[in-house]
Amino acid sequence: MEWVQRPLVVCVIVVGAFAAISCSDPEVAKRKYAASGKAYFQQKKYPEAIIEYRNALRFDPRFAEARYGLAEAYDRNADAAHAYREYILAADLMPENVDAQLKAGMFLLAGERYLDAKDRAQKVLKTNPKSIDALLLLGQATAGLQDLDGAVTQIEKALAIDPSQSQTYASLGQVRLAQGNTAQAEQAFKQAVRLNPQSPFAALALGNFYFSVRRTEGAGDWFRKAVGLDAKNVPANRALAAYYLATNRLTEAEAPLKVVAYDSPLPQGRLVLADYYYAMRRLEESAKILHDLQNDASVFADVRLRLAVLEFSNGQSEAAYKALDEVLARDRKHPLASVLKGRFLLTESKVDAALPLLRAAIEGEAKSIGAHYWLGTAYRMQGKLNDAASEFATVLELAPRDVPTMAQLAETRLRQGNIEAAIALAEQATAAQPDYPLARIVLVRALLAAGDVHRADVESNVVARRFPDLADGIVAAGLVAMAKRDFEGAGRAFQRALEAAPNSTDVLSGLIAANIGKGKAGEAMTAVEAQLARRPDDPALLHLAAKVYDAQGNQTKREETLRRVIAADPSNLPAYVDLAHLYLAKRNMEEARRQYEAVVERDPKNSGIMTVTALMLQVQGKRAEAVQRYEKVLAGDPNAAVAANNLAMLYAEDGRNLDVALQLAQTATQRMPNTPEVNDTLGWIYYLKGLPSLAVPPLQVSVRRGPSNPIYHYHLGLAYAKMGDKAKARAALGEALRLQPQFEGASEARKLLASL
Repeated sequence: MEWVQRPLVVCVIVVGAFAAISCSDPEVAKRKYAASGKAYFQQKKYPEAIIEYRNALRFDPRFAEARYGLAEAYDRNADAAHAYREYILAADLMPENVDAQLKAGMFLLAGERYLDAKDRAQKVLKTNPKSIDALLLLGQATAGLQDLDGAVTQIEKALAIDPSQSQTYASLGQVRLAQGNTAQAEQAFKQAVRLNPQSPFAALALGNFYFSVRRTEGAGDWFRKAVGLDAKNVPANRALAAYYLATNRLTEAEAPLKVVAYDSPLPQGRLVLADYYYAMRRLEESAKILHDLQNDASVFADVRLRLAVLEFSNGQSEAAYKALDEVLARDRKHPLASVLKGRFLLTESKVDAALPLLRAAIEGEAKSIGAHYWLGTAYRMQGKLNDAASEFATVLELAPRDVPTMAQLAETRLRQGNIEAAIALAEQATAAQPDYPLARIVLVRALLAAGDVHRADVESNVVARRFPDLADGIVAAGLVAMAKRDFEGAGRAFQRALEAAPNSTDVLSGLIAANIGKGKAGEAMTAVEAQLARRPDDPALLHLAAKVYDAQGNQTKREETLRRVIAADPSNLPAYVDLAHLYLAKRNMEEARRQYEAVVERDPKNSGIMTVTALMLQVQGKRAEAVQRYEKVLAGDPNAAVAANNLAMLYAEDGRNLDVALQLAQTATQRMPNTPEVNDTLGWIYYLKGLPSLAVPPLQVSVRRGPSNPIYHYHLGLAYAKMGDKAKARAALGEALRLQPQFEGASEARKLLASL
C-alpha cells in the first residue's frame, strides 16, 4: 500500500477568547478581534478592548488599526506606560495618520524626548502647515529644548491661524512663565479663561499659574472653579487637594482626594487617600482602603509597606513584620521594606537584628536617605559614635537641608565631646527650622557643656514658650536650673517632666540629682522607691537607687544594690564601672580591676572598659602591662582616643617611639580636639622632638581649656623658652608655680626661671 504524505495542519486552540475563532484564516481572525476591540472601546470597557486588540496583533503585529486601537484603549485606561509604547508603534505604521503622529508626539513630550516630539510635529506640518495642534506640539517641544523664544513663535503662529483657541493661550502662558515673564503669562492664562469660561482645563491652568507664583488664594479660587465646572475632573481635584493640604486646610482636602481616588482607574489615588486618613489618625478608614488593594499586583509592595506602618503604630508588631517579610521575600534588599523593618526593630531596641537590614537597604539603594539615617541611629544606640556621625554626615551630603539629621549629628558630636561642632550644627538646624524642638534642646545641652549657662537659659526659655508640654524641653529647663544651682527650680521641672513621661529613667535621674543637690537624699530615695514598687527588678531603677545610697554615704547598700543590678542585667556595663569605682574608693584596687576585667570578658570589643583596665594598671605602677593593654585596645580600635593619648604619653615619658607617639597623639587630638589632656600630650611630644613652634599651639589650647592645671602652664613655659620667647616663658612658668608651688616639675621650673 502506498503511503501518501499529507500536509500537517496544526490549529492551536487557545483557552478563552481564541477558542471562538477559527485559525484557518489569520486575516479574518485579526479583523474580527479588532472589531470586537472597537466595540468594547465604544462601550468604555477598556480592559476588554485591550485583550481583543492584543489578540488581533498576535495574528499580525503590523496591523496598524489594531495597534492604534490598543494605544487608545491603554490611554483611556490610564496606563500611560503602555499607551506611550503603542502610540509610537502605531505612528510608525501610519506615517500619514495625523492623529497618530500627534498622540505619539504628546507622549514623547511627556517623556521629555523633545527632539522626537518635535520631529512628529514637523511631519504633520509638512502636509498640514495650519494644524494648530501640530504647532502647539512644536512649540512645547521647542520650549523643552530651552528655546523659549522659538516656542513663543510657534504658538503665536497657531494664534494667528485661530485666535479663538483657549488651549493655545494656556500653552502661551506656560512658555511665558518659563521665560520668567509672569505679567504676560497671567495675561495669557486669563485670556484662555475668557475665550472658554466653561473649560475646567483653562480654569485649572490659571489656578496652577497662581499656585506657582505663590498667590495661593487666587489659586484656590480657580481650582474650585475648575472642580465646579467638572466635579469628576481628576487633575482639577488633585490640584484642589494639594492646595488645601499646602494651606493646612486638612479637613477640606478629603472631598477632592476621594474623587482622585475613586474616579481614576489607577490605584495610586487610593494610596494617597489612605495616607491622608493615616495622617488624620483615621486609621480604620486607612486600613480598609489598603486591605481592599491587597490583591492588586501593581501596588503589592506599596500596600504592604503602609499596612506595616499601620499595624506597628497599633502595637501589632507581629502583623507589621509579616507584611514587610512578604515584600522582602520577593526582593531581599527592597530599600523601603528593609529600612522600615530596621526602624521598627530599633524602636524595640533590637539593634543587632536591625543592622543587617539597614546595610542591605544601602546595598539596594546607595543613596537611601532613610537607610543611612536609621543606620546612624543604630550605631549611636550601640555607642559607636564615629560610625553614627559618618552615617548622619552622609545623609547631609544627600540632603544638605535635612534638619532632623542636623539635630541628630549635633547630638552625636555632643556625645563625642566635640562641643563646638555640636553648637554649630544645632544653630544651623534652628536657623533652618526655628520650630524643630530637638535642635533647640540639643543646643541647650551643648551650651551647658560649653559653660554658657546664660545663653542655654535663653534657648531653654524659647523651648518652654513654643513647646510648654514637651517632656524633653522640660528636662532641658531642669538641666539649666541645675547648672544655675537652682535645685528647687530643677526639682519642679523634673517633677513636671516625670508626670509627662512617668517611665523615663532619665527624667527620674534628673529629679534625684535635684533632690540630692538640695541636700534631700531622703526625698530622692522616696522617688526611686515609688518607681521600684511598680518595677522592682528594673536594672535602671536599681542603678539610680545605688546612686542615692552613694549620696547618703551608705556604701554597703550601694554595693549590695549594684550587685543586684548586675544580677538582673549582666550586660549593664555602667554598673560594673560604678562597682569598680566603689572598690577604688575603698582603696581595693585589685578588686576594682577584677570588676573591670569581668566587663572585658563579657564584652571583649569594649575598648572603653579595656582602656580603664589599662589605666588602672598604669596607676598601680605596672607600666609594661599597661602599655600592652593600651596596644591591644588600639589593635582592635585604632580610633580609641583615650588609649591613644595615654599610650603616647607613656612612650614619651620613656623617651622611646616618639614618631609612633606623635601619630597616636595626633589621632587622639582629631577625635577629642578640645580636650586639654590630649592637646598637652601632643604639644609635649612636639617639644621632645625639638619642634617647639609646633608644640605651642596645642599647649595653648590645654592652658585655655584647663587653666588651673600647673603642668599645662609648665609645658607651655618650656616650649616658649625653647623658642627663645623669655617673657612668655617667665609668665607661663610663674603661673604654674603660683597655682601649685610643689607640683611635679616645680624644681625644674624654678631653675629655668632663674636662668631666664
